[in-house]
Amino acid sequence: MRMFLAILFFLNISCENKERYTVIGVWELSESKTDNGAKFVKNDDFEYLISFSKDSMYTQSLNGKIFSGIYKISHKNILELIDPVINDTVLYSYRFEKERLILDEIDLKGSFICDEGCSKIFEKIKK
Repeated sequence: MRMFLAILFFLNISCENKERYTVIGVWELSESKTDNGAKFVKNDDFEYLISFSKDSMYTQSLNGKIFSGIYKISHKNILELIDPVINDTVLYSYRFEKERLILDEIDLKGSFICDEGCSKIFEKIKK
């Protein structure tokens, strides 16, 4: 019986962690960092939201201007944002730290666009 309860507990924790660390939901930019170490914190005059849905669609809102398209995630933690209107693709290396989504723009070879990475740090506001 104890073994059964231990397995249920482990499975519950595993499911919670998978749900917690997913891009699905609405994220708000909380800060960004440049390759020279400068850090910019969100202010009231600037709003940047990005939303990922389960059907591989994304929407970005930059001060009320809406952009949308398709996203893909590779097994190597690469997030690909595809804008079909202007036929453009942006690649990001992504990771989660303390329940925040961190995006670093990369090129086709997987190298950071900035010398040491330019991070966009988002906090989830809706699941």
